[in-house]
Amino acid sequence: LKLLTVSNRLFELSERYVAGGLRHSVPLVVKLVDEYKADFESRYTEYSFLN
Repeated sequence: LKLLTVSNRLFELSERYVAGGLRHSVPLVVKLVDEYKADFESRYTEYSFLN
């Protein structure tokens, strides 16, 4: 019974750790993708004007 309690507790802690990590990393990835898209679109616009 104690082993099951410890196992459940470890699972809860790891779940909380992963959720916390994702909460911090997802906005960073979204920001990087937005910046990449903006840069790509501005380069495409410049290229269109040159041709």
